[in-house]
Amino acid sequence: MGYVLTIYSETVYQEYILPAINNADYTITLSGKLFSLREDRQIHLEVFENQWRFAAGKGYKVQKDGKDFLKKICRSRI
Repeated sequence: MGYVLTIYSETVYQEYILPAINNADYTITLSGKLFSLREDRQIHLEVFENQWRFAAGKGYKVQKDGKDFLKKICRSRI
C-alpha cells in the first residue's frame, strides 16, 4: 500500500507521494516560496517495518489535536 502525505495551509494544498521503501529515513522539502515561509523547510520522516513516522527536525513541530505527534505511527488519517 502506498501513502500520500498532504500538507496544507490557508492558501496552499500539496500532496507528497511517499516512496515504497522500508527501514529508511526520508525527507520532504517544503518550498518556502510556495508555503510563504522565510526559507525552505525540510520535514524528516522514517519508515520502519512498513510504518511511517515523523522524525524530529530543526524548525518545525508535528502535532495532532494540539499534542506532539513525533514518532507516532502514521495511519491513513492523522
